[in-house]
Amino acid sequence: MHIIMVDIEVSTQLFSQAATLMFVGMGFVFAFLGLLIVVIRFFITPLAKKYPDKVADPIIVHPDVRKMLLTQKAFSEGGRAMVYYAGKIIDELDQCDNEQDRKRIDDKLGFFTPILKGFLTEVGFESANHGLQVYGGHGYIKETGLEQIVRDARISTLYEGTTGIQALDLLGRKVLLQRGKSLKAFAKEILGFCKNYGVLSGKTCVDSNCYVLPH
Repeated sequence: MHIIMVDIEVSTQLFSQAATLMFVGMGFVFAFLGLLIVVIRFFITPLAKKYPDKVADPIIVHPDVRKMLLTQKAFSEGGRAMVYYAGKIIDELDQCDNEQDRKRIDDKLGFFTPILKGFLTEVGFESANHGLQVYGGHGYIKETGLEQIVRDARISTLYEGTTGIQALDLLGRKVLLQRGKSLKAFAKEILGFCKNYGVLSGKTCVDSNCYVLPH
């Protein structure tokens, strides 16, 4: 009798474990089916023709092409804003008469310069590569002129002292040598801007300290 009770208890435990594994397995199956639906919705569905009355769709309807074009747009507009900001710092430096303020502005410009050079030359080359990829095989031939743009964009990372040198200048001279003084000041300016003009602030960017490019 005792042996029978033990067998029943063991069988119950095994059934419980099997049921648990079954439900876990079903959970993975449903998760996989959900993922499959997402893949079909966002990756397979866009393959259907957007303009069935035409021979072929323009490449702009493809999500990957739009992603590359929007990346170029973001780099271009963001880069222009960075250059304008650096130009404003230079104007402030030229117009400043106070020696203490001139030192502060000069440190700010020195901190910002390697960021400007290193970042813009790298994303400029990346944007040129995106442009070549959008053209596909036609981007690689001389007739489009894009392959020359890629070559020209690549040399900019060398003309400006190479990205590695800019990184050494930023970290070694502009951050560690100054014990983070310029970095803290720049971070404080960014945080102040976000606080005053972020989405949660409810304010609009209308004064002269706000840099927004026109659409």
